[in-house]
Amino acid sequence: MGWTVYMLRCGDGTLYTGATCDLPRRLEAHRSGKGAKYTRSRPPVELVYREEAPDKSAALRREAAIKRLDRRKKLALIEGGSTEIRPLRETDDRLAVSRIYEESWRFAYRGMVPQAYLDGIPAGLWAENLDQGGRQSLLLEESGRLIGTCCVGLSRWPDYPDFGEVVALYLLPEYMGRGHGKALLAAAVEALAVQGYQNVLLWVLEENHRARAFYEKSGFRFSGTRMETDVGGKPLGELLYLRHIE
Repeated sequence: MGWTVYMLRCGDGTLYTGATCDLPRRLEAHRSGKGAKYTRSRPPVELVYREEAPDKSAALRREAAIKRLDRRKKLALIEGGSTEIRPLRETDDRLAVSRIYEESWRFAYRGMVPQAYLDGIPAGLWAENLDQGGRQSLLLEESGRLIGTCCVGLSRWPDYPDFGEVVALYLLPEYMGRGHGKALLAAAVEALAVQGYQNVLLWVLEENHRARAFYEKSGFRFSGTRMETDVGGKPLGELLYLRHIE
C-alpha cells in the first residue's frame, strides 16, 4: 500500500504535517476529532498539501523534513514550492551533498548491493570527490533544501574518448518518483552539450530495472557492453548506456 505525506491547515491557521498509508481514513479521523492531539484542539482542518512516498520509511523521513521547515518554506511548498538546478558552489556543504549519495545508495540499491555494505557507508564518503578536476556537479534544490545531485564530465573509458559521461545521478529517497530525476538528467545532458559533447554515456546496474527504464525513457540505449564490478564482496553486472545529443 502506498504512503502519503500531507499538511493540514488548522482552524487557528497553523499547519500540521503527517504521514499515512490511508489518507481518506486519516483525514476523516482528523475531521471527527479522533486524529492527532494537535488537530483535535484546533478544528476545523483542511487538506492543503499532499505528496506520495515510495514506502513507510521514505514517508517518515519526508514528514520529519517538512516538520523542520519554517512556516514560510511550508507555505512555499503548499503553493508549489520552488526548484532550482545549479552548479555546486564553494559555499555548499559537501557533507550535505554526500548525504544525498549515501541515502540514495541505501534505498535504491537495497536487495542488489549487500546490506552490510550499505549499512557501513560512512558519512561524508563522497564529499572529497565533489571537487575532483574535470568534473562538474549540479545540485537540485527545492525550497532551500538540497534534494538531488548529478556529476558529469569527460568519459573515463578509452573506447569512448569523445563522449561526455553522466558519472552519477542521485536523489533523496523521499523525492523519488516526482519528476525530479527527469529534470536533473536533462540538466546533466544539457551541461555536457554546452561543453561541446555530442554523445553521452552512463553505466547502470544490470539488476536496477527501475533505473534502466528511466534512462531508456530519456533516450538512452543499451550498447551491448557489460562489465562486472565487485561491491561488498558481491559481483554486480553493470550495463553501458549511450545517447546522442540532438
